[in-house]
Amino acid sequence: MQPRERFRVVPATALPLPHNPFRCRYAQRYIDLLRAECGLAEGRGWPPRVTRAEELAAGRRFDASLRLEELAACRYHRGDWRAAARAALSALRDVGDWNVWALSERLAGLGLDEVTERWAISLLTDPIYWAEGDLGITNGQHRACALRHSRAPAVPVLGH
Repeated sequence: MQPRERFRVVPATALPLPHNPFRCRYAQRYIDLLRAECGLAEGRGWPPRVTRAEELAAGRRFDASLRLEELAACRYHRGDWRAAARAALSALRDVGDWNVWALSERLAGLGLDEVTERWAISLLTDPIYWAEGDLGITNGQHRACALRHSRAPAVPVLGH
């Protein structure tokens, strides 16, 4: 099977909401929302026995709570995600394999700024993993958050 056959193209707005934004500077807000979703008082620790439904409900509330200035302060939201997704899809179409050097070289020739190019490369060399029908992302939920907010028309993801 060719690697590009394993990539699926989905609208960024279809990507699942955060369900464990542990590296996010606002992770404690998510934990507070999750604890509230579970009927627990605020606290530092992850609530015991959390269901996926509770995580996703907290994710919806968390995502809706993010203000534009907070998104702008997040390193994952820096760069032009619409351009990164477009470039990654173009490179995948042109190169069509897991040759990291060839993909990176193709992306370097597109004239993207350094941050956007880095994110575009990450979409192909450290792909977002989202299996169809799964409610959460296995790898790449911070990038998925940035992509969702960018409203990129199409995004490459791995998963069956």
